[in-house]
Amino acid sequence: MNSWLEFFIECTQHFQILRKAVENPEVRRVAIAILNYLRDHPQAKDSARGIAKWWVAEERDVVEKALALLVKEKVMEKRRHVYQSLIK
Repeated sequence: MNSWLEFFIECTQHFQILRKAVENPEVRRVAIAILNYLRDHPQAKDSARGIAKWWVAEERDVVEKALALLVKEKVMEKRRHVYQSLIK
């Protein structure tokens, strides 16, 4: 992806998938909050702890579940202990 608009559209598509696919409403809410953060900061990357504290201000265990979902859906990737967006 090379434009902000394309990035925004892809994030929006992932929002729709998450709303339908994730049964746990808390995990779904946090995954969407992470996507919102990435929409506004597309180059952002951080550890699960940093994402929990600075991006979404949520409990780390819920953030880790949301991150696992986003990695599984190929929205994010994990390199060592750092997560970053795969939506470019």
